[in-house]
Amino acid sequence: DMGSLMHEVIEHISKYLIAKNIAWHEINLNEKYTALCDKEIDNVIEDIFKEKMSKYLVTARYVVLKNKLKSSMKKTIHLIADSFNHSEFRPLGYEIAFEDGALFAPIKIELDNGKAIFLRGKIDRVDSLKLNGNTYLRIVDYKSSDRDLKLSDVKDGINLQLMTYMWAMIENKEKIAKEDKVIPAAVSYFTISGKLLNIPTFEKDEKKIATLLKKALKLKGIYIKEYQHSF
Repeated sequence: DMGSLMHEVIEHISKYLIAKNIAWHEINLNEKYTALCDKEIDNVIEDIFKEKMSKYLVTARYVVLKNKLKSSMKKTIHLIADSFNHSEFRPLGYEIAFEDGALFAPIKIELDNGKAIFLRGKIDRVDSLKLNGNTYLRIVDYKSSDRDLKLSDVKDGINLQLMTYMWAMIENKEKIAKEDKVIPAAVSYFTISGKLLNIPTFEKDEKKIATLLKKALKLKGIYIKEYQHSF
């Protein structure tokens, strides 16, 4: 349930930033935007808990979970904002569905017997970067537990979720960039977790702790070093 709640908060904040015309990378650079964002996180979590957990309002567990979620989501949102400060990628869209009736069509796989399979899904976030006549795409999937993506698992067919998401975007490339070449740049997981950071030795320096936290929660996945093909 906490994982679903975290997804819901990120989706809400993403739409809130669009409505307020605030870019992700500006959150940590402007105290006004930082305060607005933190306040909105508190507000949306209060609303979610009242709607979905109202029968637990008076319990101590409810209060602990709510406060833990507020703290975790503020750290998560600021980490996402910080990641955009170190990159020129910008969000192309959130909760992007590829299915019948949606902007992006499902993936169609023709079978030997003349029938077809249609793959449908929803992508947490797609980022893009326009550079030198090319549009680079980055798929980001939010996970409530630590997850990594290994090329060996993809080759063995064990973990194909993110590659399928990228495939869906490439299949719909004309809706992303009509003139640019569309290039897959990255498929990655982002961990949204309120778990404590396990540091082997005692550390008192808050800056070092913050650095270790960023390292632990950084995007994990597969990235291109350079490209040779375009789509």
